[in-house]
Amino acid sequence: MVSLRETQTGMGYGKAEVRSEAFRMCGVNRAVLNFTTILVGEKIYRETVDFDLRDGETAKLTACLAAGMAPRMTPPRTGDGPEG
Repeated sequence: MVSLRETQTGMGYGKAEVRSEAFRMCGVNRAVLNFTTILVGEKIYRETVDFDLRDGETAKLTACLAAGMAPRMTPPRTGDGPEG
């Protein structure tokens, strides 16, 4: 779900709800993100995305990630040891 509002100044903002199986590691199903996009001409000049901490599940997810409580979501790198 995405909600977007554009302005006449070349700036857009909105919310996106993201669902992921990976979030279940922290006991939540989804996160809500706020985003702002600044356009120059027809190109994106800058885009910022932040977690919406007013949403309970999103706040729980960010607390879990900040505390390092989530299991590692990517496999460890290989080939860095002495044997290549």
